Amino acid sequence: MESSIGEGERKGEKQGRVPVDVGRLGAVERRHFIDSLINHIEEDNLRLLQKQRSRIDRVNVKQPTIEVRYKNLSVEAECEVVQGKPLPTLWNSLMSMISGVTKLPGLNYQQATIRILKDVSGVIKPGRQNEILVKQLSTPSPGSSNLRFKTRYPQKFWVQFKACLWKQSLSYWRSPRYTIIRMMFMFIISVILGLLFWKRGGKIINQQDLFNILGCMFLATFLVGIRNCSSTVSFISPERNVAYRENFAGMYSPWAYSFAQVAIEIPYVLFQVVPFMIIAYPAIGFEWNAGKFMYFFYTMFCTFLTMTYLGMMLMAMTPTVQLATILQTFFYQLFTIFSGFIIPRPQIPGWWVWMYYTCPWGWTLNALLTSQYGDVPKLIIIFGEEKSILQFLEDYFGFRHDRLPLVAVILALYPIAFATLFAFFIGRINFQKR
Repeated sequence: MESSIGEGERKGEKQGRVPVDVGRLGAVERRHFIDSLINHIEEDNLRLLQKQRSRIDRVNVKQPTIEVRYKNLSVEAECEVVQGKPLPTLWNSLMSMISGVTKLPGLNYQQATIRILKDVSGVIKPGRQNEILVKQLSTPSPGSSNLRFKTRYPQKFWVQFKACLWKQSLSYWRSPRYTIIRMMFMFIISVILGLLFWKRGGKIINQQDLFNILGCMFLATFLVGIRNCSSTVSFISPERNVAYRENFAGMYSPWAYSFAQVAIEIPYVLFQVVPFMIIAYPAIGFEWNAGKFMYFFYTMFCTFLTMTYLGMMLMAMTPTVQLATILQTFFYQLFTIFSGFIIPRPQIPGWWVWMYYTCPWGWTLNALLTSQYGDVPKLIIIFGEEKSILQFLEDYFGFRHDRLPLVAVILALYPIAFATLFAFFIGRINFQKR
């Protein structure tokens, strides 16, 4: 790359030029190449403007001034109103998607006009006068002292948290592509698994029936968990840049933003589990017991919350979405191998069993399978021999029903740990260079 003001030629004579075939570069290398090219152009333009500015100041040339005057400026936007609400909320987006297929009775569809600006007048003065005004105002008057504040932020932490939570609630409510798609994906997965494993939960005859139910549980949590983690990364990336700027301006602390971001996910994840418990749980044929139902609900809620916070943590500790996606893939493979689904815990070598204990999916499958069948004394055929279901779970998987409270506590620790790391990395690492 050659400089536009002559410095690149001098560097090129000393260092030489390196030809680059952009077509052979990978996605990451191409991204780095384009970023370096843009940065090089920006630096050249900045040096060129600085040289021109120094020459103009040296010869005392007065540049012509331009003023932009506007009077009675009005800006309007047209939108489709559903039930009298023109804002892009979850309900309006859902109704718009449904109305694309058919018109629902009772819904009023009409065009509305939103007035953004009305009869605004003013003058935009040249930047040179603004620079002189800034220089005059930035010079302290004689006898003045620097301002000092007791705290960095104007409000207390609780006030900051409530303000950030209110902002995040509006952002989520007006982001239907992020929230509704997760709900629809969960609904589709619930219907598919309910049809594939119709009434299999109450028909356990041999070990293969238990393996099939375990596979159903693994698919339900793994597919939806991956979807939550992947979608969170792309959604948090622009939100993180806004948090960097507002934190630098002293509007709120990074911990207040992080805890608000963590808290706003809880009702959406909670509502995400409901379709599975309404559709798939009875369709698969799990036992209608209050304790087993609540354990199942609690386990899926903690698992989805863990994966959501994992995506947020990876985005907070990496500079780009691409790098966070690569780390996601690495974690997915580890979770699959050491979850106990492919290799049960008693069969994992001793020097690798610690990976099983750190894997959240191992505790998820433990809670789901043990809460449903860990107390069932029914005799079934296990590899040609009769054995009770609870004894088979203890011998083959290492799952014990009396340890369910401990498993429940460990499941709650994963989202707490990932949420805390997300808040820590947001406050300690800043990838915004401008």
